[in-house]
Amino acid sequence: MSFDRHRVRFIDLRLMISLVKRVLVVAHNAPLRVSRVLLLQSNGYYVESVGTDDEAMELLENEQFDLILIGRKSQSHTQGIDQRISY
Repeated sequence: MSFDRHRVRFIDLRLMISLVKRVLVVAHNAPLRVSRVLLLQSNGYYVESVGTDDEAMELLENEQFDLILIGRKSQSHTQGIDQRISY
């Protein structure tokens, strides 16, 4: 029997995305942040957005998200949010 790993990954990704309801967008670039929020909201997701890693950490103290989209450039002078979140 032939096994296509790429197709299985694609199906797994679609399943994972279908389970996502709440998304946090972290991006210091405001136009990029707004466009991501609008795109996600137009597809039915509940979205919160912040402009800094510190704002994200404050929000994460009180709320839970299924997915966090992090911009490429961190504004933190210490560790980026990806290094401060414990899984």
